[in-house]
Amino acid sequence: MVPNRHLPRPLAEAIVDPVSLRFSDPMQEDAYRVEFLARVIKQSRMALLLGIVFYAGFGFLDEYLIPDARLVAWSIRFGLAVPVGIAVLALSYGPRTPAWIERSFGLVSLAGGLGIAAIVAVAPQPGSYLYYVGFLLVAMFGFTLLGLRFITASILAWVVFAGYLVIAVWANPMPPAVVVSSTFFFISFNIIGMVASYGLESHSRADYLQRRLINEQTARLETTLLEVEARRREAEERARIDPLTSLFNRRHFFSMLDYASAQGWQVPQRLSVLVLDLDHFKQVNDTLGHRAGDQVLQSVAQIIRFSIRPGDIACRYGGEEFAILLPQADLEAALLVGERLRDSLARTEIPTDTGPIRVTVSIGAASLTVEDDPDLESLLDRADAALYAAKRAGRNRVQAARGGEPIQSSGLPVAQPNASRSAVETLVA
Repeated sequence: MVPNRHLPRPLAEAIVDPVSLRFSDPMQEDAYRVEFLARVIKQSRMALLLGIVFYAGFGFLDEYLIPDARLVAWSIRFGLAVPVGIAVLALSYGPRTPAWIERSFGLVSLAGGLGIAAIVAVAPQPGSYLYYVGFLLVAMFGFTLLGLRFITASILAWVVFAGYLVIAVWANPMPPAVVVSSTFFFISFNIIGMVASYGLESHSRADYLQRRLINEQTARLETTLLEVEARRREAEERARIDPLTSLFNRRHFFSMLDYASAQGWQVPQRLSVLVLDLDHFKQVNDTLGHRAGDQVLQSVAQIIRFSIRPGDIACRYGGEEFAILLPQADLEAALLVGERLRDSLARTEIPTDTGPIRVTVSIGAASLTVEDDPDLESLLDRADAALYAAKRAGRNRVQAARGGEPIQSSGLPVAQPNASRSAVETLVA
């Protein structure tokens, strides 16, 4: 169906029938009705309450215009129309569907119009001539205030008009001049009301589509932003993670070292570093191949994770070398962590594609205190010097640096040089 050029573009592209203004998609139509009811239900209830008050209040006019038929008129007003309105108003506060609300509010409008028609049918003339104004008020409420759809309000208005004609021409015939003038006003009012109701509903539906489009675009934008943020975080994670061992890389280690030292100088705290190097690792690669060497590095990284404290930061420093940052740890605490790690690794058989293998590690430890100059480069240099001292002392041991000179860790069970064998020697054995 070609869109109606006289409708707002979003609405013209979404409806099936430009007369009924129904959406082509039944689910979309139901969603609109629910959303529209949520927006207008309070207004519709207030309009219905106002209509009930006016309808009852016009009973005073019955006394003035048709005193001889006032009791019949009151029985119609207060025995039919007003009770129907009150009942519908009360029931509208329950869990009702949009279709039920529209039908029940339409029933009130129809009851009000037919009630006036019944009063006109029994009222003596000329008092009954002026009651056509009541028909117009009922139609106005249906077109603008009760929240009825355009098609529903239009049908009700013309049904009430037809009821008026039946009364005015046959049931209680009125002078032709009165019928013609009333008909002219009634038809004119209905046409104006239909145009107003059509415009209100078409723009209400267009606004609904615009809001839905905005909400969908907003949701897509939020989803896109979340995806971008997730990818950014993933990229940042990849940029600071070593892909082989899943430990932090050297770059992230130095950034965390700077951060930890800056935080550490704010309160009396200590900062320590462990530098680790696998013993004879080159022989592993040369003899068993790089695939086995990678498996050894992955297993060593796993042992490091289990050996350090919560809050410690481990990284792959380069090749077979690792480093661990220990915030709020003095040298003794660092030595304990290092010895635990050395002992765990020495006791572990590492599975590889070529069979199990044992490797050992040499560890250098260094520490800063608040009394020291926060020279991070010097801290790492001292840890490196302690590492090389451990290598020279026979490997498979933890060595500490104090006062710029490396010393063997005291009070810790360190393996003797002749107790350690290289990875290749272990494999051959």
